[in-house]
Amino acid sequence: MTKQAKTLNERELQRLLDFVKTTKSAARNRAIILLTHLAGMRIGEVAAVRVCDVVASDGWHSPNFVDTLHNAI
Repeated sequence: MTKQAKTLNERELQRLLDFVKTTKSAARNRAIILLTHLAGMRIGEVAAVRVCDVVASDGWHSPNFVDTLHNAI
């Protein structure tokens, strides 16, 4: 039998994001938290994200990806 991973509820996520605002690399840390929470990515998958995964060849960001992170929570 496999166990279901525990996830953060909305209150816990907001508290974590509030704390992340106080860290040295707040934008990076927020992106990591939201990728793991909203996209269900594992930390190894987050670490493997490349610029080309987020930025289109014409230099613009992928609207679905970045806007979702920017507007989340």
